[in-house]
Amino acid sequence: MEVYGLSEGLRNIPFLVECKYLFHSSRCLGCRFEFDGKILTYIPDTGICKNAIELAENADLLIAECSFKIGQCNVEWQHLNPENIVKIAKEAGAKKIAKQIDGLMTYLKSGNWLSDSFLILFFILID
Repeated sequence: MEVYGLSEGLRNIPFLVECKYLFHSSRCLGCRFEFDGKILTYIPDTGICKNAIELAENADLLIAECSFKIGQCNVEWQHLNPENIVKIAKEAGAKKIAKQIDGLMTYLKSGNWLSDSFLILFFILID
């Protein structure tokens, strides 16, 4: 097994990976992986930003961190909610999305977790 350190830019390790800094309070990289004609994009902690959309362009699968519930936002502490993830995917032309939930207990304690976060284990198609 080989371990590669990633930094901003384009690398070929043995597949193509592009990393860009995202909009977050600390340095945070989003990554776009290309292999076997497929594109997978991973967008961790961020608010909506140009680099997130660029990394997700035409992705076969966009996996995005989702700290906020539906409708939740905080301009002082940027994170994505489900609507933001869909917006990024649509603008970028991503084919499928999956949300990774940070703070799962927030969802479970809301009493509305089935309607708020049913996408935990499923992919959805973007029409």
